[in-house]
Amino acid sequence: MQKWKCTISEKHFYQLFELLEKQTWLLKKTDAFRDLWFACNSDKEKELCIDLLNRFLLITNEKCKKLINKIYRQILFVWKLNPQQVIFLPIADKETLDGSIWILSILKSNAPKGFTSKNYLNHLTKCNDENICSKDKYLIVIDDFIGTGRKLTNKLKYVKKNTNVSRIYCVTPIGMLEGKNKLKENFPDIEFFIPQEMKKSITDYYTEEIELQKNNLKNITINFGLESKKLEKKYLGFGKSESLVAYVDHNISNNVFPIFWGRRKNNLETFFERNK
Repeated sequence: MQKWKCTISEKHFYQLFELLEKQTWLLKKTDAFRDLWFACNSDKEKELCIDLLNRFLLITNEKCKKLINKIYRQILFVWKLNPQQVIFLPIADKETLDGSIWILSILKSNAPKGFTSKNYLNHLTKCNDENICSKDKYLIVIDDFIGTGRKLTNKLKYVKKNTNVSRIYCVTPIGMLEGKNKLKENFPDIEFFIPQEMKKSITDYYTEEIELQKNNLKNITINFGLESKKLEKKYLGFGKSESLVAYVDHNISNNVFPIFWGRRKNNLETFFERNK
């Protein structure tokens, strides 16, 4: 790790040391880590920075497989669905690949006994096919992440309008609890399951000084040097989701705080890449 040309208090030194012991992925992003620290102009901002990085959840491939196994347990032992009647359907409805296709492939490669390739379709519009999605089938719509739930709302409306299956379910390995609750309100007849539910990282975490912490994050975001002024205004993440999660080597959600993925001035290093 490169030397930081600054004076760090003893308290912050030990906090940073413990942080790097826990979040070892930061050692591969030393420039972004250093710049984020320098973007903090007060002890309160530095403490917020350390806290958010400590709580950032990085989903490794191994962790993702464990979440997928929990999804299968929900399907088989809680919902008690017959594998022969289950159809998995990603929310992808374009020719380009997206995160739901990736999760579909993991579901397929980690399928327990009873599931075959016929259980997995690769395009949302397949819900129209009555030969596949017949009245005796259970349709499970899948995505890689639920943020605000807005995108998934449109997809589920389409599915409900264009299929005649016995019942619709929706699963995703990780997602925001607020987004899930909104979806449940809009679709009371659809069952939702997220093995890794997440709350807002400031609003639902701090018991006091919530607005102060949001303002601290706003200052850090401005000082961090994002290329887009519009993105600076979305410092809490799109939909004010306040998310702190990413999959290893996959596109990060825009519901995550932009300090972790926003393109920076002069092409400076970011923690994660995001492709629109």
